[in-house]
Amino acid sequence: MFKLIIEDDEGHTTVVPLVKEEITIGRKEGNTIRLTERNVSRHHARLTRSNGSVFIEDLDSYNGVKVNGDKITARTTVREGDLVEIGDYHLALQKSIQEGMSPTPPPAPGTDSGPPPISAAQARAATQSDGATAVMKLPVEDKKDPDSGRIRNIPANEAGRLMITTTELSGAEFPLVRTEMVIGRTDDCDIMISHRSISSRHAKIVFDGGIYRIIDLDSANGVLVNGEEYARVDLRRGDKIELGHIKIRYVAPGEVYQPDDAVATTPLGRSFVDAAAVELKTSTSGKKIGLMFAGLVVIGLIGFGVYHFTQTTEKTDDGKVEPIDDSDTKPTPSVPEKDPATAFFKDGMEKLKIQEFDAAIVAFSTALEENPDYPGAKNMLETAKTNKEDAGFLADAKTAIDKKDWDRAWEALEQISNDSRFSKEVAGLKPEVKRKYISVHLNKAKKYRDSRLFDSALKHADSVLFVDEGNIVAADLKRSIKKMREARKKPDRVATRPKDSIVKKTGTKRKKKEAKDSVKKANSHYKNKKFSDAIKLFGKAIELDPRNCDAVIGLGISYATLGRGAQAAKYYRKFIKICPRDMRAPRVRETLKQFDSSRKGI
Repeated sequence: MFKLIIEDDEGHTTVVPLVKEEITIGRKEGNTIRLTERNVSRHHARLTRSNGSVFIEDLDSYNGVKVNGDKITARTTVREGDLVEIGDYHLALQKSIQEGMSPTPPPAPGTDSGPPPISAAQARAATQSDGATAVMKLPVEDKKDPDSGRIRNIPANEAGRLMITTTELSGAEFPLVRTEMVIGRTDDCDIMISHRSISSRHAKIVFDGGIYRIIDLDSANGVLVNGEEYARVDLRRGDKIELGHIKIRYVAPGEVYQPDDAVATTPLGRSFVDAAAVELKTSTSGKKIGLMFAGLVVIGLIGFGVYHFTQTTEKTDDGKVEPIDDSDTKPTPSVPEKDPATAFFKDGMEKLKIQEFDAAIVAFSTALEENPDYPGAKNMLETAKTNKEDAGFLADAKTAIDKKDWDRAWEALEQISNDSRFSKEVAGLKPEVKRKYISVHLNKAKKYRDSRLFDSALKHADSVLFVDEGNIVAADLKRSIKKMREARKKPDRVATRPKDSIVKKTGTKRKKKEAKDSVKKANSHYKNKKFSDAIKLFGKAIELDPRNCDAVIGLGISYATLGRGAQAAKYYRKFIKICPRDMRAPRVRETLKQFDSSRKGI
């Protein structure tokens, strides 16, 4: 088995045993390996194992994937010792040492054989546990206190700032005037924010090479930037930072801060409660500069005290007042506010509510064009398309009901899934339509039986049993029709109704030919992904020739493609019933077996 050695730009390494056949790598949650740097795409790369070899492919990432310094354009084999670069991370393969075996000795100095050795850091990492890793977030920062000799002051006119935008603390400003500043709840931090959702040492701001970087110090609630969680990330102009419940805006050097939302502030642009909630240490000696406002602070503190008491306490069952413990509450990441897809997504949701499905489809499609990874957009686009299709089926059913065309009405209602938004309305229509459908086909079956047209009679009896397997009247009628057909002698059939038999045979041939033509057109529509048109033509073919195997299996496959498992299973079962010896029957039986197992939770 192979191990994957991952090293970040700080030299920290992590080992991931390749126990899965496929491993995805990216910045977004849900990847097998999550790399949190900003230069890693949400879905960056995929590793696969096959026949003892390991392959890597780029998933259309922004910065690409390099193997031994060359950017790959197709699936590429990765061998032991190859260097793979994804953003700031270096990856290398290493074979696990099997029990009872000695590692292969390195090649003798001066030889060119064998792969290049991994780094010392990788070698040390390889001695770690081989336990399977489902989701990994790389450690990217040493949490030890930095060497104070490296910390220096930054001129005020060249420094960035942090502005708190949370309502009760809005307006508090922190100049980033040192190359390293710790943010936390305790008074030994450079930036103190007294809020229970902030850890005692929550994060660190580092200035390096003209760039400010925020680093999570193993806080309970993490660090979010623009709605995404990071262990470490470079800050950019206008970034929105969340530390626990506190929201902060990063203001770059020279930037004029424009608040996103108007909040009540003092004439000096500061909140009345700044002084009570926040303190900042900016001097090199570590002395605090209190953010106090004489006079107004006293009034502000009284109001804040009442507000804070009501927001941070709750009553117990016996009437006592106790503080609310929200220290373990972690904010939920949200979609970045500046994402241009957001407006289109919201518009799609509104259009979906008022059942303007075409407009909703356009809105969700546009959202995906703006951001292909926008959360929920793909699912909602499919939902809008399904709703539009279901609305069409429901309209067809109602038209057919008005015309008393019970076959067409039942077929249309059957094509609407049970989890559709129209399911309640469908459930209200189905009982009456089903009753009328059964009544019509039972009467036709009796009529054709009495006319000694037994094949037509059986067709209508089967139509009833297809929608109601336990219908006793249809089952008895079918048995009597079969007995009558078997008892009838061939000479009698020719002598009694020779003309009808000839006409019937000619009509059957014509219908079978029309059914084949419909199947051919339906297959063409299916290939062009016009699934609704294909379903209608397959259904027409079945009406013309109920035993047309291609039409029945085609209808099942079309429903399966649209994700309508129940409808697909119904036609698959009909296919097995009327075409048991068809070469496709074993595959269909296996598919039905898997479907039934999944419904039972096996």
